[in-house]
Amino acid sequence: MGVDYLVCDHCGDTFPDCGEWYVCKCGRDFDSCGAEYLEKYGEDPEGNYSLAACDYCSGELVDDDTLLTYLLEKYNLNKDDVIKEYKENLK
Repeated sequence: MGVDYLVCDHCGDTFPDCGEWYVCKCGRDFDSCGAEYLEKYGEDPEGNYSLAACDYCSGELVDDDTLLTYLLEKYNLNKDDVIKEYKENLK
C-alpha cells in the first residue's frame, strides 16, 4: 500500500492521503482547511463524503477555472483562439 499526495483545493498545499483530510460532496479535497468547512457546513448527511458543502460549491468563492469559462463564454472566445493570440503577443 502506498501513499498518495493530494493538493488542497483551497490553499494549494500538498498533503498525504494517509492523514486527516476532507472531501466535499462537490469533489474538492481539503487538508486542514476542511476543518473550517466542517464547522461551517457540517458533515454530509448521506455519509458519502466528510463535508456537506464548502465555500466553492455554496457560491461564496469562485475558482479560476469557473472564472475562465465564464469569461470565454461572455466574450465569445474559444481556448485555441486565445492561445494563438497570446503566442502572437509574446513576440
